[in-house]
Amino acid sequence: MPEWIGQLASGEFFFFLALGFVAQLVDGALGMAYGLIATTVLLSWGLPPANASAATHAAEVVTTGLAGSSHVWHKNVDWKLFWRLMPAGVAGGVFGAYVLTNLPENLVKFFITLYLIGMTVLIVQRIRENKTQKGTKTQREKKLPTIPVGAAGGFLDAIGGGGWGPVVTSTLLARGDHPRPTIGSVSL
Repeated sequence: MPEWIGQLASGEFFFFLALGFVAQLVDGALGMAYGLIATTVLLSWGLPPANASAATHAAEVVTTGLAGSSHVWHKNVDWKLFWRLMPAGVAGGVFGAYVLTNLPENLVKFFITLYLIGMTVLIVQRIRENKTQKGTKTQREKKLPTIPVGAAGGFLDAIGGGGWGPVVTSTLLARGDHPRPTIGSVSL
């Protein structure tokens, strides 16, 4: 009997399938957090940071591709925003992956743990702010430039396994961008 059949029968496959489903459900609703959830669970299982990041990003190829396609289908993409974010995010991601693979594992684990806790606090804070500001229109006076936001999001996503959505989506929304095309462009 092939080894993969034994692994499938062990239940691990179904655990990770459920984990991916829940992570994508949260990501689909908020426009962020797939990487945060998946990487946190993988790190808690003892995977090295580079492996947890690689596994999360491999799964995101499919999940994000489908989510991005859905946003294109429903015309939720601001193409000018997308073309400013995409090259910056790729450059930040490449640099983050390089840093991740060349630092000592214990240092990276410590940094990623702090980073993931910070991202969790940021997401909860944004949700709470949204509830208290419901019905009021707020716009931040200072607009952050898109390219540095994309580069920072790509870097932090690569190094921490989650961060593209929490950094980029929440920053663009906080500066006053419209939610639907922002989430669609960032997802794509």
